[in-house]
Amino acid sequence: MRKGLMRRAPVASACVLAIVVAGCSATASPASLSPAVGRRTASPAPTASPAPTLPGPVATDPAIIAAEPTIVDENLRAGSSDWRMGGAGYQVGTDIGAEIKGYASEASVNVGQPITLFVSVAPAQQFKIDIYRLGWYGGTGGRLMTGGTWLPGATQDACPIEAGLRSCDWKPSIRFTIPGSWVSGIYLAILTNERHFQNAVHFVVRDDASTSPLLYVQPVTTYQAYNPWPRDGSGRSLYATTRVSFDRPYADDGIARSFFDFEQPFVAWLERAGYQVSYATSIDLHQQGAALLRRHRVMVTAGHDEYWTAEMRVAATSGLANGTSLAFFSANNMYWQARLEAGPDGRADRVLVCYRTETLDPEPSPVLKTVRWRDAPVSLPELNLLGAEYTNMVAGRAPWVVAGDSSWVYQGTGLSNGQSIADLVWGESDRPQSPTPAAAPKATVLSDSPFQTHYGQTDRSQAVLYQARSGAWVFNASTFGWTGAINPFGQPDPRVERMTANLLDRMGSATAHRSDAAMRFATRMGP
Repeated sequence: MRKGLMRRAPVASACVLAIVVAGCSATASPASLSPAVGRRTASPAPTASPAPTLPGPVATDPAIIAAEPTIVDENLRAGSSDWRMGGAGYQVGTDIGAEIKGYASEASVNVGQPITLFVSVAPAQQFKIDIYRLGWYGGTGGRLMTGGTWLPGATQDACPIEAGLRSCDWKPSIRFTIPGSWVSGIYLAILTNERHFQNAVHFVVRDDASTSPLLYVQPVTTYQAYNPWPRDGSGRSLYATTRVSFDRPYADDGIARSFFDFEQPFVAWLERAGYQVSYATSIDLHQQGAALLRRHRVMVTAGHDEYWTAEMRVAATSGLANGTSLAFFSANNMYWQARLEAGPDGRADRVLVCYRTETLDPEPSPVLKTVRWRDAPVSLPELNLLGAEYTNMVAGRAPWVVAGDSSWVYQGTGLSNGQSIADLVWGESDRPQSPTPAAAPKATVLSDSPFQTHYGQTDRSQAVLYQARSGAWVFNASTFGWTGAINPFGQPDPRVERMTANLLDRMGSATAHRSDAAMRFATRMGP
C-alpha cells in the first residue's frame, strides 16, 4: 500500500450500489427519504415492487479491483467519453425548455455516505442516470461507474424567489450511497430523458480518511456565485442579487461555468501524471477548516476561486502555518469575502451571501462584512496570503515573460529571464501591489508580463512564489491561462508542464508518491 492511502473497510450495506427512489428499503414509498438528507417523510407502500437499482461499477482487471486503488490504478481502468453530452442522437437540454434538469443535496459526499439527486423532466417521462468519474483514463477523460436503469420522472414545482433568493424545494428523485470502492474525485451524473435530452449534475466524492500528498479543492462557492440559472431572463447569479442557493440546477448543460476551461484539464493532467490526489470542495474547506489541510501536504486549486468565507481563509492560513503548501494555478482568487448560511429548510451552508457593500450587509461584525477582502472594514488584503492580488482583466492574450529564472520552479525548462511563453497570460491577472503592505510576504516574482487591459490601459501580470516560516510554499500563477497550457487533450506546453511538476514535487515531495510509469517532464508526455 502506498504511503498516504488508508484501506477502507467495505461498506456493510445491502444497497451500497443501489440508487433508490425510496431510500434503502423496498417497503418505502417513492416520496420517502432519510431525514438526514431529504425533506419528505416515510409512508407505507406495497412491497411487491422492488426498489429500482443501477448496475454496479464497471469491472476491468480483477487484480486492480482487489487492491486499494491509487490514482494510477484507477486510471488504468477502462474509460469512456460518453460523459460528453450532446453526441449523435442526443441534445443538451436548455433552461428555457427545461427538458431535464437536476441538482444534488450536497456539493460533496464522503465515501460510504448517501447523496440525493433532485431531477425534473418536462414533460413528465422516464429518465436515466449514468455516473462518471472524471480523470485521464487513456484520453477518454472519464469512467462509467454505474447507471443505465430508467426511473420514473416528474415535472417539479417552479422555484420561487423569496426575499431575493431563488431556492428549489423539489421532491427527491433518487438517493444512493457512495460505494467504499469509489475513488475520491469529481463525478458527473449525466441525466438523459426518454426524448434523448441530456443535462448533468456534478459533485465531489471525498475520502475523509485519505492522507494523499495533494488535495484538490473545487471552488463551488465561486461556481454558485456565477450561476445564472435559469438562463431564461429570470435567473439570478450573485451579480443580480445578494443571496444564491445551492438548491437549484446550474445553468445550461448543468455544469458550472468555466469548469471545462480550468478544472477538467487540470484534473486530467494531474491524474495522467500519476499524482496521488484526493478531492474536496470550498464548502469542505469552510466546514472542516485546518483539520482538512492537516491531512495533506499541498492544497491545490485551479479554478477561478474568487469567493472565500472567513472560515476558508482561516483554514488556509492555519494550514500554511502548520506546513501545508498552497498552490493557486489561476488568478483573482480570494477576492470577495462571502458567507455561507442555512437554506430555507434549515440545512446548513446551502446559501451563499455577498452584499459587496458594507452598509447593505446586516452582519454586525465588521470583520465578517461581505466586501472585498482588501477593503474596510475587513482590511485583510488577499496578497497577505497569496503574495499577489487581482488588478485587471486581460484584453486578448499576452506572453508570459520570465523573471526570477534562478528559482527551482524553472529547473529543467530551459527558460531564462526575458524569454517568453506565448499566450499564457489571459482572462484575469494578479500582481503584488505597490507600495507593498507591511504584512505581505516577501515573494519571488517569477514572471513580469505586460498586457493591455479591457479598458485600454497597460498593466503587468506577475506570478509569485514564497516560503512561509513553516517551510511550506505558496504559489500564485496570476493568470487564467495556466491550465490551458497543460491541457492534455490539446497541445500542452512541456515547459509549463515542467514548472507544474516542479511546484507539486517540491511542495509535496510528491515524486515519492508517483508511479514509476508516470510521465517524465524532460520531454512531452506520452499517452
